Amino acid sequence: MLKLNKIFFIELFILILSKLILEYEYINFVFKYYEYAGFKYNFNLFAYFLSWFIYLLLYFILYLKRNLYIYDFYLFIFLLWCLPNIIIYTFHSQNLYFLMLLLVPFILIILLTFNNLKIKIKKINKGKVIIMFLSLSIIIIVLLHSILATKGSFVFNFLKVYDYRDKYGKLIFSGIFGYINSWTFKFFAPLLLAWSIYKRKIFLIFLSVLSIILLFAFSGHKSALEGLILVPLFYFLYKFKNTSLIIIFSFFILLVGVIFFRLFLNNDLPESLIIRRLLIVPAHLNFTYLEYFSNHELIYWSNSILKSFLIYPYDVEFTKVIGAYLGFPNMSANTGFIVSGFAQAGVFGIMIYTFFVIILMNIINILAKTNEKYFVMAMVFIPLNAMYISSDLPTSLLTHGVLIAVLILYLYDKRTYIFKIGRLKYKI
Repeated sequence: MLKLNKIFFIELFILILSKLILEYEYINFVFKYYEYAGFKYNFNLFAYFLSWFIYLLLYFILYLKRNLYIYDFYLFIFLLWCLPNIIIYTFHSQNLYFLMLLLVPFILIILLTFNNLKIKIKKINKGKVIIMFLSLSIIIIVLLHSILATKGSFVFNFLKVYDYRDKYGKLIFSGIFGYINSWTFKFFAPLLLAWSIYKRKIFLIFLSVLSIILLFAFSGHKSALEGLILVPLFYFLYKFKNTSLIIIFSFFILLVGVIFFRLFLNNDLPESLIIRRLLIVPAHLNFTYLEYFSNHELIYWSNSILKSFLIYPYDVEFTKVIGAYLGFPNMSANTGFIVSGFAQAGVFGIMIYTFFVIILMNIINILAKTNEKYFVMAMVFIPLNAMYISSDLPTSLLTHGVLIAVLILYLYDKRTYIFKIGRLKYKI
């Protein structure tokens, strides 16, 4: 039963304001300055009112599942992924069918994630010790490998990272390190930082921050720094009681803040990075993929698990096929699992991927209950967010490490272990 309280109406009011602001930003910033990149403005009154109905209905459906342990993650996806898709549908006069292909799987995943599944999870003894030792060891191995591969070369300048990666990328990410480096950026380094902050171990916090900075410096990948931002953010978020309200209000403040930077500080860089790149571009790519693969040959996993049996129909990666379709042949236009599923096998591909993600999210929700929400979000947000926004499902599971996140949630436990070495004692 949908019980509406004061918090619900406050959240609803802020969400309405947020949509209005993002609409303003799309018209007066994204379309105005980046029309050349394929952004359109075709206002249709019916589509506009329909977008509001869909937006509010989606929030009501999400609110029905507010007791889910991983509800906060779904709320983030609603704001960062669903809302931009609705904005693109509204002002591009896009096909309503395409919007439904995007949103219906998300609705099914929410509705079919259950909080009352009673499955007893038997934890491995000293699982937390294993995962902490493994994290520290892998961080050291990755750093040593990067130093040797680059002969000590590093980069701190964001403007020079692409040149640095062109020179050293293949060496740093060669062989198995193509996977291990990504897992270290997304889990092992953030895990060490999350635990250090939770236990308030100042020296270990310093080492964790230093390791993340060094991982960025020796790899040239800005994604290595994500944990440095997200882990403290989630730590402070879960100091509040009504986290959903804080998430929605913070999103609203973020939108207002970037407008402030442009209007009063004459700096549109935050607006470009957050409004255009973070929110609007992925949504635009979603509709572009659906449009393209509705009229061109599907892939049927001939680029991955079925490549031994089927012939891949394109000359380059399908991400670059879409880049070329948009007029940027060298651009890899990444997208999330729903649209990638459509590129692979049409509606059938979306159905298969949605089925697997429903199972995955229920497993994560079950395992999450044995850990603090702060720790859970610190571990699962980066890979699951990539799964929705920028990665095919098999790639998300392996390269982006969704399966590793599940393993970490399984191994980690709340028990405190005391190790003695002579007179020294150390708690983990």
